[in-house]
Amino acid sequence: MADTGLDFVSKRKLIQSSYSPSQLQVNQKSDVTDYIKNKSKTTTVTQTVGWSKSFTWSANMTISLKWSDAITQVLGDGWSTSDTYTYTSSLTVKPGYQAKLQFTPFYKVITGDLVGYNYVDTVLERLRNVTIKTPVKLAGGKVQGVITVVETKL
Repeated sequence: MADTGLDFVSKRKLIQSSYSPSQLQVNQKSDVTDYIKNKSKTTTVTQTVGWSKSFTWSANMTISLKWSDAITQVLGDGWSTSDTYTYTSSLTVKPGYQAKLQFTPFYKVITGDLVGYNYVDTVLERLRNVTIKTPVKLAGGKVQGVITVVETKL
């Protein structure tokens, strides 16, 4: 029997079922500073804090090389990498308190099926309910997120 190419995947697509362009990732909330303590009884302390954070592009499955082109078409290059960015923030601590900064990133979240087709568009394989997440980037390339001040009395 001759090989007709009907049994081989020639293209793959992500058939999107849902998309959130900016979803806060509460499970990725992390402390970016230690507590800064203000033992004074009268003076407010303001401190500039530099910190860095790594972000990872991910999928809820192990994506083999053959599927990466389908994801790249939807999310663009770099969806499966990790990048570290440096941020600077200012933290003000009231007298008699300690405070620290926490950062929670925003991610684009896409859910759908990864589908493989032969050259006549017959479906040969389907991976269902794949969730893919990538950080939402600001104009300067850094990841968008929420900085929260966690404050407690000394």
